[in-house]
Amino acid sequence: MPNGSGGWLVVQLRKAYEEEAKKGHESEEQEGEEQEGREQVIREQVSRGQEGREEQESKEQEGREQVSGEHVSVEHESKEQEGREQVSREQVSGELKSVEQESRGQEGREEQESKEQEGREQVSGEHMSNEQANKELQEPEHGDKVAKDPKFQVEPLLVHPDASPETRGLMRYLCSIYGRSMLTGQQIGVLSTPELDLIHEVTGRYPAVAGFDFMNYSPSRVERGATCRDTDLAIDWWKNRGGIVTFCWHWNAPKDLIDLPPDRTWGSGFYTKATTFDVKKAMANTGSEEYRLILRDIDAIAVELKRLADARVPVLWRPLHEASGGWFWWGAKGPEPCIALWKLMYHRLTYEHGLNHLIWVWNGQHADWYPGDEFVDIIGEDIYAPVRDYSSQQERFRTAESYTQTPKIIAMSENGVVPDPDRVAEDGTPWAWNCTWYGTFVYREEDGRLAYSEEYTELEQLRKTYRHPRTITLEELPDWEEWMKEKG
Repeated sequence: MPNGSGGWLVVQLRKAYEEEAKKGHESEEQEGEEQEGREQVIREQVSRGQEGREEQESKEQEGREQVSGEHVSVEHESKEQEGREQVSREQVSGELKSVEQESRGQEGREEQESKEQEGREQVSGEHMSNEQANKELQEPEHGDKVAKDPKFQVEPLLVHPDASPETRGLMRYLCSIYGRSMLTGQQIGVLSTPELDLIHEVTGRYPAVAGFDFMNYSPSRVERGATCRDTDLAIDWWKNRGGIVTFCWHWNAPKDLIDLPPDRTWGSGFYTKATTFDVKKAMANTGSEEYRLILRDIDAIAVELKRLADARVPVLWRPLHEASGGWFWWGAKGPEPCIALWKLMYHRLTYEHGLNHLIWVWNGQHADWYPGDEFVDIIGEDIYAPVRDYSSQQERFRTAESYTQTPKIIAMSENGVVPDPDRVAEDGTPWAWNCTWYGTFVYREEDGRLAYSEEYTELEQLRKTYRHPRTITLEELPDWEEWMKEKG
């Protein structure tokens, strides 16, 4: 994460631990005071009669409302309530139970319980955990049919025969929320990376998924002076921030860059228009220089992927994206050489380099380009809707479903406009995540500083998405270490 995320993390963690310790101490002290108060209430109720009991009960209730203020977590409140109920059960035994029941009555207790429940729901608000949100979303208003539809009951099986524990755990998590929740996501920039912090600035939350790019690790760019730090940023995002990592690769052609300004320079070398490199020729002759250079480039990216594997970072790996469009060189010669290249990359990374931390996200966007279920974990669609078009993109979702008869998770792997979660639910198009592209899709310059741009997604719509019960942000992701332990 740019802009000194390590320092930010230390401060946030220290603050969180101190607050939790303080709340725990205050809770124990308060609970003791409440226990003593309740015993005194019972004694006074017996000796002073009904009028005194009602007055004391009112004071006790005020104390409870004060305890359950905005900074009390749902889990803490639940435990505190359970403790009060246990104390109450012990106190109401024998003669004291009879006195209390006579004074308050069953109807009064039910009314009181209803008020306390309303208070707990209000407290939960912004601090509702992802686990609690998912429990409440088991039967969503528009999502009942979606959540129960067999095609959205995807088994957490990976194409790699021996995927790492973290990778298997992440896939289990994705399958567990699929059909119910959409992960928020954001691609970071290349030369500058303000997107994640700007999203937090305007919504108060970070995206759950951060998108990175191996573009500047391409050998034909490195040899021309390009540098990249996306691997380091991705490791930090998973290990220190707990966020999910997805990588694409704008693969600069291995050779034959046209290098003519203004838009056919080596910097645009992943585009068909900026190179004469022939992928069909390369894949047809394994003894050719072109084929050798393809292997060289894959091996260069394997070095970066190995760094992520060593850091135990599972990766939503999305190579050869948008191939059917033809605007990238790997798709310029039709589906056959591109499918051959996909399979070559899979086998080389999996078996030659022993990488077992990749979840393979295929993003070819046409059935003719599909390499087969045994090479694909997740299907991605890149969608750039008209500005402020918040529709669910139902047609594109149904198209993605048609690529295979095997239930697969489907994600909006790139987008310009953020889809409306309500429309996504209503139309039964449960994109697993979205990943908004970077730069002007997110920000604009204003008075010498960057400000959120509403050109594509209006600010209120963005806030709605990041605060919606059907979406998941970074703050709502599980503790991955605990998740892996609990889910096996």
